[in-house]
Amino acid sequence: MKNSLIIFFLMFQAAALSGQVGLQRKTADKLYDQGDNYHAMQMYKKMLDQNPNDPELNYNVGNTLYRMQMYDQAMQYYERALTNANDQQLKSDIQYNMANCLYKSKKIKESIEGYKQTLRKNPNDADARFNLEYAMKQIQQPPPPPQKNDSDDSSANKDKDSSKDQNQDQQQDQKNNQNKERQDQEKNDQQQQAQQQGLSKKEAEKILDALKNQERDYQKKQIKERATNEQKTEKDW
Repeated sequence: MKNSLIIFFLMFQAAALSGQVGLQRKTADKLYDQGDNYHAMQMYKKMLDQNPNDPELNYNVGNTLYRMQMYDQAMQYYERALTNANDQQLKSDIQYNMANCLYKSKKIKESIEGYKQTLRKNPNDADARFNLEYAMKQIQQPPPPPQKNDSDDSSANKDKDSSKDQNQDQQQDQKNNQNKERQDQEKNDQQQQAQQQGLSKKEAEKILDALKNQERDYQKKQIKERATNEQKTEKDW
């Protein structure tokens, strides 16, 4: 009988502790959803003191730090979350957010590898694929063409004027042909540049939208799942 009472007491104590942790998570999630990132982070960190290797808690702390643009600190929690995570979807989302941290920190090449890692875990991740293509275009973009120097052109014209000879007509024809070719080339360059600028602008707008909320839908999904589980527990009790 005594053993039964002890077991019952321990079960009750464990259930009470679990309920308290669940309530803390629910409160932290609510703060996070309201945009109160600092206080949400403090609550997540407090829970981490009891369970430092919890992948979801580390992931959530990383997300709050990311929102506060503290990318280096966010990376530390993401790395810990990735090390301890078993769920493949969570791993994919962590890897994606880590790549975004690198991109935000101007580490474009490192972010490219991060997006590749995300796609290895989830080949159907359209956001990671888009960000990968965008980041790769950033490092492949050619430098702008050098600006035309008017003084050099003026000097060149003076040299041409001083070197006239009996073949002036032939040189004039050659000059006309060169001018025509140059105009055609400039026209083609302008068209290509306009197309590239239009594409870059469209991509820039899309990437800004894509990077606006980097925490992904996984966090909201976990919030809903925890809320459902807590309600079920309350009904059972």
